Amino acid sequence: MIPSVAVAAAFERSRPFVNALSSYRYELEPPEALVVDQVCRSLWDRRGKRLRSHLVFWFGEMAGIPEGHLSLYAWAAEAVHTATLLHDDVIDMGTVRRGEPSANVLFGNTLPVLSGDYLLSDAVQRVAEKGDPQLLAGLCAALKQLVCGESLQYELRFTVPKSERIYWKIAELKTASLLRWSALVGPELAQSSWRFDLAVFMRTFGQLFQFSDDLLDVIGSEDKEAWVDLKEGKLNFITWQLLDRRPELTPYLQQHFEQKHIPEDVVRQVERAVSKDFVAEMRERLGSLAKQAIQCLCYLPDSRIRSAAEGLVDLCVDRTR
Repeated sequence: MIPSVAVAAAFERSRPFVNALSSYRYELEPPEALVVDQVCRSLWDRRGKRLRSHLVFWFGEMAGIPEGHLSLYAWAAEAVHTATLLHDDVIDMGTVRRGEPSANVLFGNTLPVLSGDYLLSDAVQRVAEKGDPQLLAGLCAALKQLVCGESLQYELRFTVPKSERIYWKIAELKTASLLRWSALVGPELAQSSWRFDLAVFMRTFGQLFQFSDDLLDVIGSEDKEAWVDLKEGKLNFITWQLLDRRPELTPYLQQHFEQKHIPEDVVRQVERAVSKDFVAEMRERLGSLAKQAIQCLCYLPDSRIRSAAEGLVDLCVDRTR
């Protein structure tokens, strides 16, 4: 099956199951603190791509696991992701999330942090009650990796790393960890022999997904403001590549990094250095990483889900949102 057709079909098949996860509470009673309910719903109800939930169902199907056995895990993946977004907007002082005011704008900083903690503990508790120790351990490991990735990224604020290698590590920890756990739920339950190859694919795909997000931050998109990372004092992977090719910008930027403030005119100066050729080169770089990811898929059983995964990789290279 053509990858682009396969990925559209896969989303269509899993959408009813993902849409059924309409409440952040899943099957739980409302929290005793109703304000936590309000904060969590403020983000959950806006929905998003719900990619992690889709991955649970896709590769669960590939492993032969019925959808009913996967729903809790699909919810847990989205609950953890939602919690990280609540925390991220506080850390980054974000003001907009999914086209609307972020939770920290609506409720202040304290309640989104506490509500994110609630969602994280909720997800871990529910997965623990489900009774599979391997998946529980995997989720806890993913959470630790998420925290380490975010911490590394925070530590690099207002600095220019000497090497791009740190970005690969951050993307693996911060982005690939939860994507990988989501995809591995079904194969772990079924003890599929190809789950180790899938883990390698998801690591590479997670890095690709993060770097494509970094490119969107530089060029902007229909629902993402451009240069948010730089305004927050963060050089992402793509901006680092720009400085590597335009070294005269580095001392200029470092001067403002020392002041822990990036004025709008500095952002515009860096933006003017972004040429069509540079964007094309970065797309080509993403394309090379995409080829590596697709090579990892060769070890998975030939199926419509494998074709869908190839289509997902292609979509990543050409992302517009």
